[in-house]
Amino acid sequence: MLMAAKSLSKGFLDHSSSGPQLFSRSTPTWKMRTKRVAITSILTTFASQSWICAAAYHRKASHKAFVNLPHFERCRGNCHRGFRDPFAEPTRNLQQRSMVSTFPNDDSVTMNGEEWRDVLPYEKSAHNSATIAVPEGPNPLYDRATFRSRLQGTCEVLRELGKSSVWVQVPMSRASLIEEMSSLGFEYHHAQGNTAKLNLWLREDTESMVPEFATHHVGVGAVVINSRKEILCVRELRRNYMPWKVPGGLSELGESIADAAEREVLEETGIPCTFHSILSFRHAHGLANGRSDLYFVCRLDPIEEVDENGNAVIPEPCAQASEIEATQWVPLSEYRAMVDGTDGQPGHPMMSNIMKVYDEGIRIKQKEIKSVVPGRKPNPLYMPVVVDSDYR
Repeated sequence: MLMAAKSLSKGFLDHSSSGPQLFSRSTPTWKMRTKRVAITSILTTFASQSWICAAAYHRKASHKAFVNLPHFERCRGNCHRGFRDPFAEPTRNLQQRSMVSTFPNDDSVTMNGEEWRDVLPYEKSAHNSATIAVPEGPNPLYDRATFRSRLQGTCEVLRELGKSSVWVQVPMSRASLIEEMSSLGFEYHHAQGNTAKLNLWLREDTESMVPEFATHHVGVGAVVINSRKEILCVRELRRNYMPWKVPGGLSELGESIADAAEREVLEETGIPCTFHSILSFRHAHGLANGRSDLYFVCRLDPIEEVDENGNAVIPEPCAQASEIEATQWVPLSEYRAMVDGTDGQPGHPMMSNIMKVYDEGIRIKQKEIKSVVPGRKPNPLYMPVVVDSDYR
């Protein structure tokens, strides 16, 4: 059994109606039959131990070893990172080990032996892709002198496994490897923090379907009107196109529209508010960093206290020192005149229309719903209503 398994790297494993066959170009018929029995026993053992059978790239000029994946699909089982090769040599030298990663329910393999040492560790990622993460510190697998050939071999393995693309995450400290990657056709996709992420499309039958990174910014603006019929406004330290504007800004990663609106108002004016509804939104293109922009204008209610006489206490706004020049409660009639363009002023068409929506009582309310995707958190759903009593 051991001899038959070790001979796998010197031959070709094919699948026919009679079962898996291990052979080389000069193997006599009787040896082929003997080897067929031996390799069938090995595959049965693999299946019983829940080991993954797949393919490995062979860097020697005259050899490639392939596994017929459709056949082995029947003997795949759950795997773990502590996968042990029964034919492993005692040595733990990384330069002598195959480093194709293994993980549950994927068509990868871990096989020790010199012939497969060029394959880099990778992990399964979304949309039929694989991801290679280059570590920060020194590692013989990622030495620049051999990195290009190892990466090229890994890409060929992934093509044989039917992967659509491969990602490589490179920390800033290993940026010199990017030059080697560019010669293989890798392109930048995005960078975040101290890590750059590059992609190579592997399929030859279609153009790359990898989407652009961060196609949109999401911004929020807040219409906050107090019980005295005044609207909360700000004037920024720079780039003011109108005397006053509503507070707002960009949402943060993972932040809901409602939370972003409440946070921006509190940061810019110091006024605590509660989200009420979305009044409207704008979709524009070619803005900051060439990205598209979604800007949601929300209605927020200021939190007002009541004094001992039962009168509402309107909180006094305080401008954010780093961004805002001034903030104050502006009479609603004055604000309407400004955005409508009366008295010879150009006006603000977007906010003029939004104030009409506000007057008509049209709202887009938020409701939390459960996702049909297992394990995914509930999501906010935004639905239009005419009056609050219609909302359930």
